[in-house]
Amino acid sequence: MVVVSAFTHLLPYIACTAYPIILTAMNKEIHNTHSLIIDNKRRQLSTMRHGALQTMMTQTSLFQPWTRLVIIQKKHSVT
Repeated sequence: MVVVSAFTHLLPYIACTAYPIILTAMNKEIHNTHSLIIDNKRRQLSTMRHGALQTMMTQTSLFQPWTRLVIIQKKHSVT
């Protein structure tokens, strides 16, 4: 009974020392998970940027020959 009483008396002190340790361990996991999420989002954004740039380059390359034809035709019609 004395052991149980002493343990009950010490329980708040044990909890006070255990909580910071537990929260510190959890904080590392939270930080690691957050870093993984941020890295994934950066990769997604980079992929979207690359796709948009590739689409723009494709559209521009389709548009450039047409503009060159127009410029060449204008030069021939002026002379």
